[in-house]
Amino acid sequence: MLRKRPRIIHFGATDNSARKIGHRAQRNPEFDFVEINCEGLKREHLPKPTPSNILEVKADFLTGLKREKDGSIPIMRSDMTLGYYGKSNLHFALSSPQMTESETSQAPPEMRSFEMRKRKRVFEITRPKFNKLIPYTADVLTLAHKKLRKNGVMTITVSDSIRYGTNGYRNVMDAIHLSPFDIETVKVRPITKTEVDAGDLWVRRAFRATKKDKGTTVWHITLRK
Repeated sequence: MLRKRPRIIHFGATDNSARKIGHRAQRNPEFDFVEINCEGLKREHLPKPTPSNILEVKADFLTGLKREKDGSIPIMRSDMTLGYYGKSNLHFALSSPQMTESETSQAPPEMRSFEMRKRKRVFEITRPKFNKLIPYTADVLTLAHKKLRKNGVMTITVSDSIRYGTNGYRNVMDAIHLSPFDIETVKVRPITKTEVDAGDLWVRRAFRATKKDKGTTVWHITLRK
């Protein structure tokens, strides 16, 4: 009987998750790479032939993670997804109503200028609206803590810019406080250029945005069970 390979969980929802997870699977055949993604992997971006150690779970993060065995996962990672996506796995800001002139005038300066430049969908600007992502993210982190093995690691890349509709960094940090992870052991640091180059599309976009949104950073957060 073949021994099951350890599973690495990736919370995906970005344009080129398939390409990155494919390369990681090729380089690490001793692991199974599980992509939890409500929209499904873009299989046209997977390497050919497709590595046999890629597993796809088409579900939101919480539903997909429930399928894993408690205390079994050594590594989980999220690149610009946790803190931005809810149960539908769709960026909540994309369904927001148009920002009124009054809301635009009351918005923070950095958001106001971006809204005036783009004139697309509204970014939620009040704390209560931001908070609707926090309980879901906290539930995912609580379940992740249960599924991680002892000394298992979860890494999260997230930005504190509101360019993408919400402050993902704030959402994740607030959610960590509501989860079983020990906040005293959480490590937070700015992402390195090497990590940006190795990251997926949205990590690179978020990093480029920090050059325009002065005072913002892309953060690398490490949680350990």
